[in-house]
Amino acid sequence: MTDSPLTQTQQIGDFFTVSESFPVNLEIVDNDFIVPDQFEFEDTMPELFKMASSMAGSDQDMLERLKMDNQQSPALIGLLDHMNQRMITMLGYLLRYEDDPNHRFEGTEFGGGGIRIISPHSFDFDQVVRAKLFFKAESLAIFCYLRCVASEPHEPSGSYKITFEFEQILEQDQEHLIRASLHSQSRHLKRRAQQRQQKTDENG
Repeated sequence: MTDSPLTQTQQIGDFFTVSESFPVNLEIVDNDFIVPDQFEFEDTMPELFKMASSMAGSDQDMLERLKMDNQQSPALIGLLDHMNQRMITMLGYLLRYEDDPNHRFEGTEFGGGGIRIISPHSFDFDQVVRAKLFFKAESLAIFCYLRCVASEPHEPSGSYKITFEFEQILEQDQEHLIRASLHSQSRHLKRRAQQRQQKTDENG
């Protein structure tokens, strides 16, 4: 189990996971499918996901550095921030069309090692799938290949909890996911602190 009291979810590989709902698109590949190596993977992944990967986090980090170095130019920083948000919004709008309802599953946990989903049917152990992961709170979309490492009944719904490890993913996207999992933990902590404060106010 993870050390976090917030999520109490089981690790995937060497990475902790956090509980958060997110849409996932999965397509089962043929049994004789050979997962592309890193170079072929980068060459063949959809362009929108390349853009999403290159934009995720980097522009925000640059803006934070600019804010620290140029505290006397709030108007310029505001303009750059506004332009960055417009670009993220536009990319998010385009990526919405990559979320195919015919291949959509409910993601429930994620981390640097993989994801877990709830599925109406089981997956075979070692089954490889082509995947698209969407994280609205992080303005993040990831294209990757996953391999099923566990499939177990999810009571009482009659569905299945499926664990996938990353079979092929951009290194920078894996870093984005690790950062996103830390952000998710921070949101959980903040929410719990607010709930405790609210109870204190109500009882005070």
